[in-house]
Amino acid sequence: MGNAIEYTKLMNELGFYRLTLCASIEEAEQEVKNKRRYDYLLYDDFSCDANGCLALSAIRNFFRHIILLANISEAQQMSLLRWAWQQNVPLLGLLPRPLELIQLESMVSIGCYACGGDTH
Repeated sequence: MGNAIEYTKLMNELGFYRLTLCASIEEAEQEVKNKRRYDYLLYDDFSCDANGCLALSAIRNFFRHIILLANISEAQQMSLLRWAWQQNVPLLGLLPRPLELIQLESMVSIGCYACGGDTH
């Protein structure tokens, strides 16, 4: 849960204060079953495999933007972005770990621009 606290601090610095913290993708899936819709999913420790992609497919309609945190190769990133586009997964991008504020701010600003305004 240590990373969740750090991510909360970063999101707060960007003006996001209403956050739902989940310790696993399964917990996030349970949270969205209440039919709530969220602006962003910050998905740490994403595994670039069939299970990771299935998990993204299952929750894609509950988030405006998904940001994955994973240290994967450039070829894997391109493959994943192509897959997400084909599957209508709202993947905003991938960021390396450890996450830095400037990277997250840049990604969130892209998301705000794509929505035509502020999503806070």
